Amino acid sequence: MNRGMLLSSVWRKFSLIALISCPALNAHSRPLAMRSIPGQTIRPGASIDELLIANTRCERRRQKDSSTASCSLEKLSIERHRTPPRKIKAFYLDRTEVSRAAYLQCSRSFKCRAPKRSWGDVRGTSKDPVVNISYYDALNFCRFRHARLPSEAEYELAARGSSHRLYPWGNFYRAGVANVGRHGLAQTDSKDGFELLAPVDSFFVGATPQGVLNLAGNAAEWTSTSYGHPHAQKGNFSVVTLQVVKGGDYQSSPLELRATARRGYPPELRSPRVGFRCARPIKKIGF
Repeated sequence: MNRGMLLSSVWRKFSLIALISCPALNAHSRPLAMRSIPGQTIRPGASIDELLIANTRCERRRQKDSSTASCSLEKLSIERHRTPPRKIKAFYLDRTEVSRAAYLQCSRSFKCRAPKRSWGDVRGTSKDPVVNISYYDALNFCRFRHARLPSEAEYELAARGSSHRLYPWGNFYRAGVANVGRHGLAQTDSKDGFELLAPVDSFFVGATPQGVLNLAGNAAEWTSTSYGHPHAQKGNFSVVTLQVVKGGDYQSSPLELRATARRGYPPELRSPRVGFRCARPIKKIGF
């Protein structure tokens, strides 16, 4: 074998090893900065008992703080599950919200639209979650990464886990584990260390068992689910002009941070309180 053939053979072997070992190219390995979420059969939404408990806890907080907004079972009813249990396949989910730095790499390459500038960006840093991003912008960025937005059910599964937690960290609200607002008020609260947004790698104490950060608080997050009849199946939406947003934000009360809490926002909305993270399916190895 001459020198040229030897070098060619070595290069082919090197290329094959690199292709197999590189997380960015190997669809069967866990992508960097993502966490695997085990699949499970769940009923998205909350049971009547869970809603009653949430309302009772809200009323207790209201008794301690007379300025807290009133609680309402009627408002909570939008979370009630009305569909049979369904199987959610295992998937990968970003460990953190998409940062401003990561998104700007996409916009500077002219693959993504630049974030809207607003008062919410004044104190922002490159490590903060990117906000002022529409649903379509978030969708485009995830596609740029060969990923997608998580569905509402996937987001809820990541936050609740197999133990059906009420919050990403457990069944009870704990001060200092998330970037949140005051109880029941649309106001920021600096007691958690941040007046507005916090870096995406903050609040390790509030992480899920899989290590996913800030699934509650900081920036609310877009999902791929349309906001119609609560947890309705495709084709049965009463409202199709809104998109489900999960997780609450830095102005949210503990009631709004629960894993089953949901909001519906226009997909074109660009809010200083709404960001996103990406998901990716787990592909089985097959030859």
